Amino acid sequence: MSEKSLIKESEGSGIIDLKGGSYQPGLSFREYRFLERTLDTKLPVVNSSTLKAETTIDMHALVHPDPEHEEKKEGKRPFVVGDALHKAVLEPDYLEREEDFFVRCPTTGLDTKAAIATRELNPGKIIIDKDGKVLDEARRMRDAIYSDAKAMYWIDQARIDSTPYSELTGVCADPEGEFIRKIRVDLCPGLRPEENIGDFILDLKTVDSSKFMPRRFWTQCRDFGYYTQGAYYLDTDSIIRTGSINNPREHFIIIAVEKTFPHKVIVYKLMQKRIDEGRDTYQLRMAMLAHALRNNEWEGLEYEGPYVEI
Repeated sequence: MSEKSLIKESEGSGIIDLKGGSYQPGLSFREYRFLERTLDTKLPVVNSSTLKAETTIDMHALVHPDPEHEEKKEGKRPFVVGDALHKAVLEPDYLEREEDFFVRCPTTGLDTKAAIATRELNPGKIIIDKDGKVLDEARRMRDAIYSDAKAMYWIDQARIDSTPYSELTGVCADPEGEFIRKIRVDLCPGLRPEENIGDFILDLKTVDSSKFMPRRFWTQCRDFGYYTQGAYYLDTDSIIRTGSINNPREHFIIIAVEKTFPHKVIVYKLMQKRIDEGRDTYQLRMAMLAHALRNNEWEGLEYEGPYVEI
């Protein structure tokens, strides 16, 4: 195994080794989330969610998550619906082959003991409710995206003169040598030098109706760290493909679909200045985390006096 091939062969087939790291198609979102349990490294693994935290003590909790807490998060309905939507849009045959890719749990709730046991028995599959309502939601949102010409323009762009790649798990060493970077790319054009690399990475987001429209979506970007995510994904993809952080694709595209009927769709492109802001933010937070790990000094919420009035 080469130094850059951190993903073990046993975790799946078709590992794509590139100049600075590797991509793995075919892993479920659950396998991606828990990938650090099996990576061939002792370095801490950082993803964009880690870098949304504002203090090092919060980042530490994300780098070293509590397994029981993570299992409960797996059962949150937005996680499951989002996972099913990605399959529906990016790999539509999944929904037509339910038995191969989904398992209905014995309960309606997805955070029950029965649901947790079902996930443990089926690590590569998406666990859905017993009535299949999750798949119904995913189909409705998929149909809305497929009916939107502007959304389909970007999805089709990944197929033009290139090999489209969807739901890729990407891993590489950080240039500073203190972390392993991990990303989950929803859709992009080519990866290899002989392919048409294209100039964008595409991300699907389900959004509450109250935050969906442009005048409010920027608060969603701020509160959920989309600017940080965009910069981190573009830079990490650059390292994986070229061995350098200095060759990022140009655009980070978000296809936002409303969670509830009528499932409106809007395509957003992060402005360059927002990507630059996100880059400054994530690089600062990585430096903070590296310092904390080296010196065992953890910054939390500090305040004067015995309490904070709210």
